[in-house]
Amino acid sequence: MRGSAVARTPDGSILAGDTISGGLAPNRVSFQRNFPKHIPMSAAVVRRIVDRLDDFTYDRFYTLGGDTVDQDARAVVRRSAETHIRWVNDDFDHLT
Repeated sequence: MRGSAVARTPDGSILAGDTISGGLAPNRVSFQRNFPKHIPMSAAVVRRIVDRLDDFTYDRFYTLGGDTVDQDARAVVRRSAETHIRWVNDDFDHLT
C-alpha cells in the first residue's frame, strides 16, 4: 500500500485519514506507518508527505481520530514533522 489519505476541503482545511494523527500535546501531530502497532514513519516518508502538503495553503487540520488543529495548522504540521524527523534520525539518542 502506498500513499497517504489526505483531502482538502473547499474552505481550505485539510482532512487526514491515516498516517497523520493528533499528538498528545496541544498543537502537535504525529506521523505513523501503523498507529495501532505504534510503528513510526521514516524521515524520508514524513518529509515527502509534508512537502506535498506545503503545496497547499491551509489553516485548519482535522484527523480521522477527531483531533483538530484550529489555527496555523500548516506551521504545526511542519514543526511536528521536523521534530519527528530529528527523533528517527538519532538526533536525540544521547537523551536515552
